[in-house]
Amino acid sequence: MIISKNIRALRSAYNLTQRELAEIASVTENAVSKWENGYAAPRLGAVEKITSHFGLSTSALLESFEIQNGGGSDPSRSSKETLSSSNLAYIPFRQSGLSGLKAIDQTETEPCNKVPVPSFLVEYFPDCFVLKNDSDDMDRSIPRDCLIVVTPDTKPENGSIVLVSIDQGPLLIRRLLRTNQTIVLSAESSALKCNDLVFHTDSHKKISFVGRIIWFQPERIL
Repeated sequence: MIISKNIRALRSAYNLTQRELAEIASVTENAVSKWENGYAAPRLGAVEKITSHFGLSTSALLESFEIQNGGGSDPSRSSKETLSSSNLAYIPFRQSGLSGLKAIDQTETEPCNKVPVPSFLVEYFPDCFVLKNDSDDMDRSIPRDCLIVVTPDTKPENGSIVLVSIDQGPLLIRRLLRTNQTIVLSAESSALKCNDLVFHTDSHKKISFVGRIIWFQPERIL
């Protein structure tokens, strides 16, 4: 998988150990090992920390990324990155956006176009699709009007950014935080109207997790 090779090449070029790269990405050394062996893909936050640290574009790390081994010296930018359409995959774009959706089954019958995303996303999440983020719910983490890539997931991990519906209402974007007694749907938003939602585990509210956001990108990436 391309991203596995890219991460190994990055470590080699900068003469880094897995532990040192893990510190840059704010993950464990074991997570870096899994990335390099193709057992897992880095989350977007980790990708952003790595690319920001080394002055790379996100596309460079996730698509066609070639580094000359400089023994720890900083390779020229031209040797770092090339973008190739062969490393892209096209997935359904649900044109209704968030405000037009309440449940995942509506997306399955809605006519749609397709948009390009990094191909590794489809390798890991073959059922993923794209929506336009027309919400301010998470604008400190996910910009409004970007495209978000969603994988259907009714049992998301703690800490995931999710699409969620309360009592069959419109979809919201929130970060999921679970405790023994509560479910917190946190809004990382600059908009005062977007509040954190807190539910006790014995609440009668119907909380429906529709999907998990695994990626976001501007409307045009080529």
